[in-house]
Amino acid sequence: MVEIEVSIKRLSAALFKMRIQEYLIGKDFDYLCMEKNTDEVWKHFEDQVRAESSVAILIPGYTGYAEEAFPRFLQLLYSKEKDFLPSFLTELIHRALPKLNRTQLEEIASKCEEMGYDARIEKGSIQITNRSKPSISSGSNEEDQSLGEALDEVASSLSIEVIRSLLPDDLKKEGQNMGEAYVFLYCVENSLRLFIDATLRQQYGANYFGKIQTNKVIRNKLIDRKKAEKENQWLPVRGQVEVFYLDFGDLGTIIQNNWDSFSHFFPNQKWITQKIDELSSIRNLVAHNSMISKTERDLIRVYYSQIMRQIESGWPTG
Repeated sequence: MVEIEVSIKRLSAALFKMRIQEYLIGKDFDYLCMEKNTDEVWKHFEDQVRAESSVAILIPGYTGYAEEAFPRFLQLLYSKEKDFLPSFLTELIHRALPKLNRTQLEEIASKCEEMGYDARIEKGSIQITNRSKPSISSGSNEEDQSLGEALDEVASSLSIEVIRSLLPDDLKKEGQNMGEAYVFLYCVENSLRLFIDATLRQQYGANYFGKIQTNKVIRNKLIDRKKAEKENQWLPVRGQVEVFYLDFGDLGTIIQNNWDSFSHFFPNQKWITQKIDELSSIRNLVAHNSMISKTERDLIRVYYSQIMRQIESGWPTG
């Protein structure tokens, strides 16, 4: 059995979604294989899948064997004839799927780029060309392996049907977008914590938390979380700075209740507290793996930039 790489599976799944399997079972594909001297390779996998199948494949229009054979066929060409495959794919797509729209062509292009090829879309057609193929490690070092690489490793062990149904390419793309949002939110939240700590420490000293204005909810939250941290040693230690035990939304309350300490940084209370409330709501969506829109991602970037510029304007110099 040929082991099929995840990038091949994704390309195959995209082409099957566009009904290329109907072309694969016809005479035109056989002629293309003959022209490209790959007819024996295709026949080998075609016969292999037919032999494995328990389905009566004489049913008119049955394409199941082509769906099984095609990824194996591509994998062998990719492994043995990687410089030849781009021209073959270009010709195949041109003949089999001549009426694809821009979105469909871009989907195919992205899958080819995952395989290490360049793909250019011009005048309703796609041109796939060679680029140095990234090396694929035969083993994995758990300490050095990124989560993206680990995800690909999981996907490589799955069937095309499972990938198509449960791990589609757009799911990974959404995850990458959410990862970027998390990085921004992490920086926003913790930049504000450090800002509040530095500002209040300068005014009241290291033990400032007992001297500032808070409320009962915040005080109880602080007590409960310190107690839980002490009782459960597996919990991450937040340190000795109280502001790091609080939720994102609580930071706005601290600034609002101690406005005299922060008023020279921001135009008014509503300017900063409203932004913190909105960012806190987006953070909760991200924390619960709910997809956020491009508008919300753009809002995170804009608000972080605005907040940091305002803080810088009032930051002590020298």
